[in-house]
Amino acid sequence: MNYLLSVNNLAIDFKTTRGVHKALHTVSFGVKRGEVFGVVGETGCGKTITGLSIRLYRK
Repeated sequence: MNYLLSVNNLAIDFKTTRGVHKALHTVSFGVKRGEVFGVVGETGCGKTITGLSIRLYRK
């Protein structure tokens, strides 16, 4: 497939004083030309960290 954006098995961990916190675990998606793509979920589910990690927007 020809994707404008392709994310495969994205995983983000944060090191804290209490150990490692898994923020994202194997997030995958692809967006083709002409598609509308949305990320929907509960508070704290990883929407913002996903967007930040793929540099979709800046904090």
